[in-house]
Formats: sequence, C-alpha cells, structure tokens
Amino acid sequence: MNVVWVLVLLVPSVFAKLTNIETQTGQNHETNEIEDVFVKQETTSGPENEASTTEIYSTTTEPTFFSKTACANTSEEQSVTTEAHIPVVNFTQINASSFEVFLQWDPPENTQCVDKYVIYLDSDFYETTESNYTIANLTACNEYKVAIAASKNDNVGQFTNDSFKTIAPNPFGYGVEDLKVEQVTDYVLNLTWNAPDEKVVQCVTAYDILWWPAGSTGKTKESKTNETYLELSPVVGCMKYEINVKPLIGETQQGNVQAAEFQAQAYPNNPPNIVIGSLSSTKTQISLTWETDDKSKNMCNVSAIVVNCVAPEDSNRNSSWIIWEAQSVREVTEQTANNRYSMTIENLSPFTNYSCSGVVTNTGGNSSETPFEATTDEDVPSAPQSLTIKDVGPQKFTIEWTQPEQIPGIMTSYGLKIISVGPLDRNVNKDCANNATDHFFDLDAEDTSLVFEEALPYFKYSVSVYGVDGAGNGTEANADASTTATKPDQVENAETLPPEYSQNETYSGSVIVKFDPPCNTNGPFKHYEINYIGQREGFSPENQTLETTETNATIPLKPEREYSIEIKVVTENFTSGPVSVPAFQSQAGVPVVNKNVDLKAPTPEEEKAQFAFKKENFDNINGEIIAYCLILLTESQEGGYGFWDGTNETWPPVPKNGTQLTPNFWNPFKDGVSSANFTIGDGGCGANYCNKILNDDTKYWLIVRALTRAGFKDSSLLPFKTDVMEELNLPLILGLTFGLLLLVLLIIFLIILWRRSRKSQPPEEIKRVSTTSPEPIPCQKFVTFYANLKTTPHILKQQFTDLDLQSKKVAAQISYATLAENRRKNRYTNILPFDETRVKLNIDEDDEISSDYINASYIKGYSGKMEYIATQGPLESTTRDFWKMVLQENVSIIVMVSQFVEQSKEKCYHYFPSNHESVMFGESLEVKCCTELHFGTYCMRTLQVRKGTEQRHVIHMQFLEWPDFGVPLGTDNMLQFCRQLREKANSEGGLIVVHCSAGVGRTGTLIALDILLQTIDDHRDINIYKTVLDLRKQRANMVQTEKQYVFIHTCVNDYLETPIIQSNDSSQERIYENMDVLKYSLKKNLIETEVESAL
Repeated sequence: MNVVWVLVLLVPSVFAKLTNIETQTGQNHETNEIEDVFVKQETTSGPENEASTTEIYSTTTEPTFFSKTACANTSEEQSVTTEAHIPVVNFTQINASSFEVFLQWDPPENTQCVDKYVIYLDSDFYETTESNYTIANLTACNEYKVAIAASKNDNVGQFTNDSFKTIAPNPFGYGVEDLKVEQVTDYVLNLTWNAPDEKVVQCVTAYDILWWPAGSTGKTKESKTNETYLELSPVVGCMKYEINVKPLIGETQQGNVQAAEFQAQAYPNNPPNIVIGSLSSTKTQISLTWETDDKSKNMCNVSAIVVNCVAPEDSNRNSSWIIWEAQSVREVTEQTANNRYSMTIENLSPFTNYSCSGVVTNTGGNSSETPFEATTDEDVPSAPQSLTIKDVGPQKFTIEWTQPEQIPGIMTSYGLKIISVGPLDRNVNKDCANNATDHFFDLDAEDTSLVFEEALPYFKYSVSVYGVDGAGNGTEANADASTTATKPDQVENAETLPPEYSQNETYSGSVIVKFDPPCNTNGPFKHYEINYIGQREGFSPENQTLETTETNATIPLKPEREYSIEIKVVTENFTSGPVSVPAFQSQAGVPVVNKNVDLKAPTPEEEKAQFAFKKENFDNINGEIIAYCLILLTESQEGGYGFWDGTNETWPPVPKNGTQLTPNFWNPFKDGVSSANFTIGDGGCGANYCNKILNDDTKYWLIVRALTRAGFKDSSLLPFKTDVMEELNLPLILGLTFGLLLLVLLIIFLIILWRRSRKSQPPEEIKRVSTTSPEPIPCQKFVTFYANLKTTPHILKQQFTDLDLQSKKVAAQISYATLAENRRKNRYTNILPFDETRVKLNIDEDDEISSDYINASYIKGYSGKMEYIATQGPLESTTRDFWKMVLQENVSIIVMVSQFVEQSKEKCYHYFPSNHESVMFGESLEVKCCTELHFGTYCMRTLQVRKGTEQRHVIHMQFLEWPDFGVPLGTDNMLQFCRQLREKANSEGGLIVVHCSAGVGRTGTLIALDILLQTIDDHRDINIYKTVLDLRKQRANMVQTEKQYVFIHTCVNDYLETPIIQSNDSSQERIYENMDVLKYSLKKNLIETEVESAL
C-alpha cells in the first residue's frame, strides 16, 4: 500500500544526542533537546504491505538522509571506525487489539550496525533491542501512525512508516453514564446522558433509546441519535415509563444498557364523549354511557363523572310537579377496560327538556364540560277528579268526572271501564257469563260524563275512569254503582233425574228435580216455587206446590201417572216466569190382590179343569194390569211378586216345578169383558207355554199372576185335584199291551239285523254314503228346507256321518298334548288340541313343570279372525293356567255351557268364587266375583282378575239348562242367550272363551250358532255343514253329537221365523227335542196303554 505521510515533528535535535535516552529495552526515550523534525516520504510503487522509506530532518540543521552512516567497532585496545549504512528495518507484523498493539520486524542482516530499535507512535518513542514490541494503553477504535528505525550508538537510521487501527472491545462492556430524565412539558420528556469512557468513546457510532410504559407488554418505542440527549413525546399522564439507553458500535455491536424509570405527571382528561346510541330516557331518568380518554392518552385514574341537568326557562314554571335541577355523580372505584362508564340521572320530572353537561375528574383535575340535551318520556296522567255516580235505575246510571290534576304529556282521550262485580244477591248462576258482560269505552279528552244504559238489575258494578296520553293509561279513579231490583230471571238447566223406585210390594217412588239458579235474581231472593201435577185416567189429579231455597227437590210419585213440573223464582217484590221440565210417566208398581173379591179354585174334570176369574180380583191402583199368566204347579209352592221391564225378553220365569199355561202377554179382559173362563189341560202348547193334558186323580195348584208394565203379583195357591178316570176293559188293555210289546220286539229285532248288515259292509261302502258337501242355503229358503226335513230326516243323519269321515281326513297333528308332563292337564284322554291351533301359555316363575300347555284351541269366528278359545272345563290343577290364559289372551267374555256337577259327576272345577267373594290361585293371581245376576235359564256375572299390577274385568255368562251330550229344551232361551252374548262381544271386544266339560260338544254347538246367527244378520247364505267342518279343522269333535247338529238347524230355523209360531202337533218338536224326553214320553205312553189293556 502506498501511503503518504506528512508528519511535522517539532522535536528538537531528535538524533543529535541520544546519550540521555534510556537504553533499557521496552522503555520510552525522551530527548532533552527536541528539534523540529520532518519526514519526507518518497513514494515508491510496490506491494501494499511494503513499508515506505522515510527521511527525518532536524529543523535546526540541514536535512540529511541517514542512508549512509559509518559503523565503527571500538574497543579498549583498538579503536576502529568503519563507514557503513545503518540498515533499514521494516514491520513484518502489526497486530492491534482494543487497547494495545503487537509490532514485529525482522533484524537486518548486518546486525553489527544495529544495537537497538527506535519506535515512534503518537509523539512517543519506544526503544527495544528485541525484534518485537507491544504497546499498551491505546484508545479503542483509533487509527495510529507508527514508524521504526534501527539505531547504532544512538545514531538512528532511516524510519520505516506504517499504520494500524485498534478495534472495539468485544464484548463492548461499556455504557452511557449519568442518565437523567426530566419532564419539560405535559407531553415531553428530556433525556440526557454522558458518553462512555474516553478510551472507547471513539467506538460509539450512535445511541439506541428504548422506552415503554412500565409493566406493559405493548409496543415499545425506539429512537437513535448521535447526540447525548433526546426528547421523548408524547408522554401519557400518570404513566410510569421504563427507559433503556445503550451505545451502538457499528451495525453489529452494542454496549451495556443503562436503565431508568420515570413517573409522568398527572393532568386532566379531555372532555368525555357520549357513546353513540347510549343516550336514552325514561319518565324520570336519563341514562347514558361516557367514554373517557384512552389509556394511551392519559393513564390518570378517573375518580368521578359529574352530570348537571337544568330545565330551561321556557318550561312550564307553573307545573308544581316539574323538577328544575338535578345532579348525578358517578363515583368510579374501579377503572374499566374500555374506558366507558354508564350512569343514570334520576329523580327527574317526566315530559321535561333538560340541558345537561358532563365533566370527568381524575387526579389531575377536572376536564372541560361536554354539553348535551335530553328530554324525559311522557308519564301517564293522574287520576281524574270528582268521579260521581248518579241517576241510578234498574238498567242504567250516569257517570261524571273532572280532568286530572297532573298531565305530564299530551292527553288524547279518556278510558272508562264498567266491570261486572256480580249480582247483589248470592242465589244466582255464576256460569251465565254472557249476561254479566264487562264494558269498555274510549272517550274524547273533552268528555267528562257517560250515561250507561246496559246495566243488569240489582247488580253491582265497578266503574273506573282514567286519562290516556302518549305514555299510556293513567291512574284510575274508581267508584261502585249498584242498580235497583226488577223481575227475576228464570232458573237454568231444569231437569229431572231418572225416577227411583223401591223393589218392594208396597209402591214407593220419587223423582229429583234439579236446576241451576237464575242468571240474576234481579232482587232480594226469597225461595223457589215448584209446582207438580200428576194425572192418570180414572184417578183424581195430584196438584202440589212446594217451596225451597235449594236448587233440587225430591217429589214423591204415585204409580203410572203423567207428571208435569214447573219452577219459579220468587224475590221480595217479584216472581219470575215458570220453567217446565219434560213431562214423564211414573213407573207402575206391583199389582194388588183385591181381598174383597173371592178367587175360586178351578173346577176339576177328567184330565182337565175349568177356571173362572174376574178382572176385579186384582186392583189397578198401582198401574194398569196389561197381562195375566196362569201357572200350574205339581207341588205346593207359594208365589210372590217381582219386577220386569214389560218386554218379552224379561218375561218373569215361573216358579220351580211350575208350568206356564198361557202365552206371554195373555189378557182375557182386553176387549172390555170383566170375567174370563179358562180350560186347564186342553193340550195346547206354544213357544213359551204348554197347557198340557192333566193326569187324572192328581192334585195340582194354580197361581194367577197379574202383571203391570213393571211388576207382577201372584195370587194365593188355588189347589184342585183331577177326577178319577172311568174303568176300562182290562182284557182289552192287556191285549193291546201284549200286541204292542210283540211289535216293539219285532222292530228291535229288525234294527239289530240292519246294524249287523251295515257292520259287514267294507269301509269303502260306508264312505260312499255321502261325499258331496251340502250347498249353501239362502236365508229366505232355509225355513222351507227345514220343513222338508220332516219327510227326509235321513239328510241330517247322512251329513253328520259324512262330517265324521271328513273330520278324520282334515285332522291335524297332536303331539304336545300327549307329552308325559302334559297328560295330567287333560280332563279327557281323547279330547286333545291340535298342535297347530293350541293356545301356548307364557311360562313364568310359578309354573311347576315349565310347560306352556293348556287344553285349549284358537277358533276363527265369523270375521275369519281369531275370535274364540274353545277349552275344557278347568281341572283343579289347571285353574291357574286357565286364568293365566284369560289375562294373556285379552279375554273379555267367558261362556260356560255346563254345570259344575252333572249326574253326580264333576264336569268342571268351580274355578271362580261365589258372589262378593274372592279366591287366590297361587301367590299372585286373585279372582273376585263382583256381581251375579240370574235370568232364569242363564246367569250373568262380573269377575275381576288381578295378577300383580295387571287387572281386568271379565263378563261370565253361564247357560244353566244344557245337558251333557244333549241339547236344551226348546230354542227360545238358547237364542236369547246367543243374542246377549253377541251384544256383549260387540261392545267389549277381545276374545271369547267358551267351555263345557270337554270343550267340544256344547262348546262347538254354541260357537257354530254364534257364527251362523251373524251370517243370517248379514243376509248371507247358510251352510251349517261347512261351519261345523271348519270348527273341527281347528279342534276335534266340535259339535259332538247328531242331536247337537240337528239342534243347530232348529235354532237357525226358529231364528228366521218371526214371530215363532208352532202348532199343537208335538211331532214338529221331535226333530230337535232331547232324545231322553222322547224316550220318557214313549215309555209313559206304553205304560198307559198297558194299564188300559189291563183294565
């Protein structure tokens, strides 16, 4: 590097005299006499690291180059002086740090001409005999000029010039000093400091200043300067600041940080701002939200906000209710994050304009005012004054008032309410809401009166009047008004309850008339007046009046009278119009036997008797006698009295061992006659009576029964005995008897031969009896078909035989019923349910053998759906299973067509308790008999079945006169029973359980009848054969006997014949009568024939 040095050194006699310079290595040499020296640099071209040659001249002498200097060796013995050059020395290494420099050079080859080296640095000289030298205590980051020259005998050779620069300490380790902070204005801080130590000051290129609010994590402000002071702004009032100052050394180094803290002065906030949308008002308050300075502008805590409001001078100064001035102070105990503070100015007057101003206070003082205007809302007017009620009548009164004292708003109208408080008398109907109407009126603000003409008499009203302005309805002024009395309203909802009659022979009946009070009595109530009239042809009218304060009354009744009833309301001065209830007729009672007229016993004859009686034998005081019934008894049994509904279905049954001789509703006096004659034993029989021929020489008892429309009464017993028959020719009787016996024996012999011939036929021939299913018969043709059976009785016999054959073909599998654990559950070993249709029980914890088996089968009904369950009569061991099935299958009706014991054999276990008793089956199943009613041939019960929380009521219907393997006598009772069953089934729903003993014969017959009667009701074709076969497909042996099959046809025929008319020819009955009865009749006839022959 070519470097030009121009150095003027004012050092006198630099090289003139070096004897006084210390010669110690590493020490500075000071010259006593320093002369002016200058160095003339000859610039030469060369490498950058080459040192340049310097000539140093003394200012006192002529400049001389020291390139040639004599070198002399002097010794004590010899002194030799040699002229030679002092060699030039060049730096080979300059290593500068922050505060020192290491210099190194190569010794010259001619070391004899060198005894030391002289180093010149910043006006200082350094001498050393070594070839290197370290200079300390330098200033960092300073540029130095250095020169070196060889010296011999204090003669200095030519200097070689060079330069270097010290570096900054790393780490720097120095900071500013004496950092001071001073607030010069509200918003400006003055920051001053001293530069770092002077030995490093030249390293500092700038100062970095950071300042931020104490404890803040927000933005830090930063400034840089080359000066040792700085103004910081803007300054936030009451803010505590943290300040850091550090020197910067170039772009990558920095010195130590000098920190300072400063608490800014407090000064007042700016005027507060009202948050947009926050200003609101009510009738007596103004609410708003202030927003004070953000913390970035003023950190001084807000201590209070003060608002002063004044009503302007133009307000109504004459209104005593106006509040003219108000002040509200919001004490701030806790600063908000958003600098917002809500406050409410209270106790203001409504409908008033206010001029207000707000000031915020902090530790620095009060802010300037923020003015605003606000108007409070309207309030409702005070109550109108001087409210008066006058000119009161039954249906009108007048209301007057004056305007309210205070009207804090613009009043637009008056509201007037007339509320119906209620009648002044308590005996009214409170449900008559339509008559007691509330009334509301909107009136102009100028109106101060109203005439009300829609009032109710003797009624209390509450009257309210109020003013209305923009705030709504004002305070009400109230007064009561009561109208005067007039004629009362009529009673409401007058009716009579169903009359009640005692079940005693002596007539006792009554009816309760009830009603609701009148809507208004219209005056002081006294009582109700009830007038009733009972009329009956031939009897004096009954006209009675009773008074009561209750809304119901009990009226005694006389038999079979037409009653009319009227009710009136009576007040102190008025009586209402009458209200009538629907007329009704009282029930008849039990006829009365007229003891004043003798009733004579019948006059006996052979096999008959003549009986005469009069209409006056019975008194009609308890009702018109509509029918008579003659009853013949074979044993003495007193009659009695009873009740019925006046219908054929409820015709009273005859006593036990009695026979009804006359048809139902027989009345020999209906044509106006007063006496009647009747022949007992004329042989005439009908559907519900039989006047059969009497036995001779037999004692009988006759009862005459009189019937009103509701009751009946039997006369006392009228005994008589038939006459003895005349003697007959005994040989003739014996001959006839013997002949008949021979004839009977011949017939029996022929029957035996016929049966044997049938047995010898192969099975195929038997099966060929009938292979064609009978065609359905239309309802209108069935009666004719049935009549033809008299001449072709074999048809039903063939059908029943074919049923047995077809049933075997369609019989389903039976396996579960024959399992060892189930056999004991079968009453009969040959009556078992099919697997496919059997009822499966749910198994529970009480089942001993965990079996789901019960001898019961599902049966489809007329609808094609499951409607019945056919089952055997329960055994004692299967009773619980039976009731489980009833609950499980949702059974509503149980039909029993057997007795518990028949012919001294148990046919069914008594599986339910007696009336009003209960019985437990197992631990959780209870059955209770709630009711039990007897209707002659059948009995109706209501049973309650409960298992745990499950409970059901079941209807139990038992037909009482159906022998096992047989049929009932006649069809009337059976058809009546079936009609009752179907009515119950249609109303109750659910399945019907039907059982007899085995659950096939009588059970199948009843189910078949129920299905066929529904078929007839729907006017569909009748097919009894198919109906029975369908039943047998579901349970074997349904309709078990031929007699039962024939009985079904008879019932269908009689059901189609309306009315049922039967001739006296007893042969018509034999097609369906019980065979046991036929045998008994035949035997009796044979015995009588034998007796006649014997005689």
